[in-house]
Amino acid sequence: AATREAQVRAMLAAASLIGDERPADAEWLLRRAYALNRDNFTVTNNLAYHLITHGGDASEAAALAQGAVASGLGRDPRPEVLANVYDTLGTALLAAGRPEEAQQAFERGLDAEPPNAALQLGLAEALHEQGLGAEARRAFDAIEQGALAQLSPGQRERYDRLGAAIAP
Repeated sequence: AATREAQVRAMLAAASLIGDERPADAEWLLRRAYALNRDNFTVTNNLAYHLITHGGDASEAAALAQGAVASGLGRDPRPEVLANVYDTLGTALLAAGRPEEAQQAFERGLDAEPPNAALQLGLAEALHEQGLGAEARRAFDAIEQGALAQLSPGQRERYDRLGAAIAP
């Protein structure tokens, strides 16, 4: 079991190093790590996130992210961990065309870690996709300008796109 966990950790590390440079190889490593330990919510969450950020199947990513949330809730209740798995779940649900469920995921993540720019952005996107313009604008405006540095380049692009779409 210890050897298997060491393999999983090595695969996670390697996948994170090559993810953007060689996404197909990173996906292979993440799928292999997932096959070795389907109960490891970090592996499951990372595979789901990789799929949604690299053009994978959104429905598969949502199912994986739901598993990561279910597994992670009882194992690591730290706010930043809960925020991370709920952000992945919400983003996957949005990509799968399920904005109402995505809204719930982002709200749960914000319950765990309220000042989280990525979760707040996701919530604004989910509300916008539901046609709730005023609520989307309020959620968008709640993102503190100082927190924008926390957003990844991909999230920053989403922020800019949504800002243009909901501009008054």
